[in-house]
Amino acid sequence: MEERTERRIILLGKNGSGKSSLGNSLLGRYAFSHGKLSQCKRIGDINERHNITLCIIDTPGLFDADVALAVSALKIQRSLDICPNPHAFLIVVNSKDDTEYLDYTVDMLPFIFGKDVFNNAVIMLTHADTCDVDSWLTENPLSSLCGGRVVTAKTLDDCMNQSTVDAILNQIRLLTCNVVSVYSHKSIELHSRVLQCMPVCKRGDDIRSQLNVIKHRASMIQNEIRVIMIGKSGNGKSSTGNSLLGCNGFHVEKSLKAVTEQSNMKTSCLKTTQIISVVDTPGLFDKGSSLAERALEIQRAVEICPEPHAFLLVFNSDNRFTEEEKRTVDMMRIIFGENIFEHTCIVFTRGSGFDNEGKFREFWENEGFLKDVVQKCQSRIFKVENFKQSHASDEAFSTIINSMKTCPVYKNDQLDDHKIVLEEHLNNNQCENQDINKQIEHLLKNLDKRPSSGNWKAGFVVGASAGIVGATVAAGGIGLAAPMLGLEATTAQTSMVGVVFAASLGYLKKLWWPSSK
Repeated sequence: MEERTERRIILLGKNGSGKSSLGNSLLGRYAFSHGKLSQCKRIGDINERHNITLCIIDTPGLFDADVALAVSALKIQRSLDICPNPHAFLIVVNSKDDTEYLDYTVDMLPFIFGKDVFNNAVIMLTHADTCDVDSWLTENPLSSLCGGRVVTAKTLDDCMNQSTVDAILNQIRLLTCNVVSVYSHKSIELHSRVLQCMPVCKRGDDIRSQLNVIKHRASMIQNEIRVIMIGKSGNGKSSTGNSLLGCNGFHVEKSLKAVTEQSNMKTSCLKTTQIISVVDTPGLFDKGSSLAERALEIQRAVEICPEPHAFLLVFNSDNRFTEEEKRTVDMMRIIFGENIFEHTCIVFTRGSGFDNEGKFREFWENEGFLKDVVQKCQSRIFKVENFKQSHASDEAFSTIINSMKTCPVYKNDQLDDHKIVLEEHLNNNQCENQDINKQIEHLLKNLDKRPSSGNWKAGFVVGASAGIVGATVAAGGIGLAAPMLGLEATTAQTSMVGVVFAASLGYLKKLWWPSSK
């Protein structure tokens, strides 16, 4: 007997379009009730005629006048949570719908599901007896976007006919054979954030005005700067994050206990067309949880902030390096992979403690551990102060924005392997009772055994067994970068981290990512 396949279908359309009735016809039974739907509903069954298992998701109506557009869109988007990787979006359209409504649909669906949504879409055109179907297909942009995949029914009752069901399922079968098997969109989280950060809809706001606001927010997200903070508790990660945000987004307090226990992202508008998102993470060697637990929580930062532009490894110039802190480099490799340092910048807080740039350079060059890390990060090392939080100058933040736009983002296709190794380590109670060095050694060896370890360099990078010595450091640091922009960023009076990073990142365009020339 031929193996039964599954087809996952998401129904889309406005209230009263016949979505629920069509879902019932596909399932061959009464499953979806009629009337307004406030949340997505998933029902599955077997279609014996086509020898497939169907998973049908009915969604709330598009453009419900009683619900803000962004709120409605988020509810519809949740269909991807309860039915990941759908095979098709079935858009139910009435031929009597005016052109404006269809234009809204064309504009709105990419904001909900991503720009490729129409590659997996099939149109169900009802009341086809009231229009010239050929003209509708030719003149309507929705039809062309969907590749002409349109099934017609003369009346709403005809949607229930077996011939209509057969036509729809055949279109979906051809779609999955000839185009793509399932729909997926890696940056769907960004679409969610666009919708979540929408302002409260004012009474009387029409659909077009709400769509325009969503478009504006989307353009800001597309130009977003994404940064992840890493470092020991007490080094000033949260304060540095607040300085970048220009507001007190992260809780900061003087305490012997760790303040940040979970990875947490805050977003701020730098300008009307630019936003920055910063993730604060727990201290790498905080007490109270196991090494693997902390590593997995830090790794979660790239789930809540996909494809970051930079990782800021934060140290405090007032504190001596502990032995555990010297293992930060190896833990970053274990958590994020070998390529993490291509996107890492070393940041020292309390930077005003150095009289000049020469003293700062002498400080880190005389610390063997730090010198090795600086070389791995291609001399990206800076000192900052965080006792002021503001946006600094427009010129400074313009430099950040322009620099980041040209920089490649962090990606690692083998990140799941790192997560698996950490989870296995977490479940191995015997390993968790070992000292830090033994645990790191165990993790490094297990990563080396993974199938995707072709570019993996097993063994310690920093410490007694380090293989990097005598680093020759290029002209890095703020004292050299700032004059290029006419900015003085080495005194306490002008120590705003925004100015510092603005100055440094301008020259990092050449030094940080050589491939972006």
